[in-house]
Amino acid sequence: MPPCKNVRCFYLHSPYFLYGGGQAFNPFGQSYDQALWNIVAAYDPSSKTWADLGFAGLPLHLNEAGISDLASFLNVTNTQSDTSLNGLLTGLTEEFIANPFDALAPVIDDPYRLADVQSLLGAGFRGSTFSMMLPLTPDSEGKYSKAEFLTAGGVLTGVAATSPGLYVGTNLARIDSVTIDGEKMLYDSRSTGSLTQGRWYGTGVLLPTGEVLVVSGADRDEVVLPGSGKPILKAEIFDPETETFKQVAEQNRPRTYHNSAALLPDGSVLIGGHAPINTAYAYSVTLPGFSPNDGRDPSFEIYKPAYMFGDRPAIGKKNKTVSVGERFRIGLKNGDEASAAMNAKIESAVLIRRTNITHLIDGDQRSVVLPIVRHNTNSIVLEMPSQQAVVPPGDYMLFVNARDEKGNLVPSASKAITVTGELSAMCQ
Repeated sequence: MPPCKNVRCFYLHSPYFLYGGGQAFNPFGQSYDQALWNIVAAYDPSSKTWADLGFAGLPLHLNEAGISDLASFLNVTNTQSDTSLNGLLTGLTEEFIANPFDALAPVIDDPYRLADVQSLLGAGFRGSTFSMMLPLTPDSEGKYSKAEFLTAGGVLTGVAATSPGLYVGTNLARIDSVTIDGEKMLYDSRSTGSLTQGRWYGTGVLLPTGEVLVVSGADRDEVVLPGSGKPILKAEIFDPETETFKQVAEQNRPRTYHNSAALLPDGSVLIGGHAPINTAYAYSVTLPGFSPNDGRDPSFEIYKPAYMFGDRPAIGKKNKTVSVGERFRIGLKNGDEASAAMNAKIESAVLIRRTNITHLIDGDQRSVVLPIVRHNTNSIVLEMPSQQAVVPPGDYMLFVNARDEKGNLVPSASKAITVTGELSAMCQ
């Protein structure tokens, strides 16, 4: 069976970032370039060229020669490469961010033992995991030059194994970051707190507060052995301030493969889907005890985060059209004492692009923090980014966040915003 993969390509400041994560469908075969899936890369649409940035999730910096040699080593079609990976890494590293090289040296020569490294670092291509770009935030100069990407769960890469990923779901999580420095892109990675349990094919939803809701999935890879996974019902939320996960509500129905979720305009989350492959790839066969809900579930359910149960800031609902570099005003609805009090505490505003998800992948998704220029009694003035690439044209939801008495961020319901403009270069 020929392999196929859906890798993640995120549109950043001007280039595109190819992330070492995505859904991998390859139960019986092996792709010749499978090891190269571990290399994160950037695409420049103006020059139509790719640049390798490093090994996904590996906490070290490589110079340009090191990255080139690493990619050459992992390319099985390169018959000229006879240098061990251990030899390549020795002397090619410019800097370690964490974890001494001594921890890698005993196992790095043997690609089949790379899982030992991954269990420590969570590095490499992550199969059937959710990943998302966290909110883009302007620096002191108003530039959006850094993007961070959260990935959690899925299965660790097997690198040289027949299937791109291992079988049992992992609970490991990491944040990869890309910083644009002039014409350079700098790549870093750090481990975060882990999920409370291993989760394959969990769907992540970025909330207006910057938190990430994780729902659905199974404890093992149902592409390797369809119908064999145990559904995970407990949802979890990632806290970007502590970089830890905590369990929240329990789902009403099991949803493993082909599940989906989307942020709604009021701040709640629509959860649905469930369509596993026929048990063990047998046509129209569902064995007892496998593939819950008779293998298919067209139903939906709604999760309401804790911030929906209490006082919230309130903004006007009238649709608005804005363009890059523009300052614009949004009205505040001070209908009662509680809403007026929350509106006075508004500290951030975020544009969230409407979801366009397939197989856990939404490369179009983004959340952009907008500076608050002025705070009036009945309105606030916001400033759009000056770069079109930060806010590609299209439809967004605008939320504002205020702090409640316990110090928690509480978002308003959203206002529909249309961003106008035109991108000069698109992904090829």
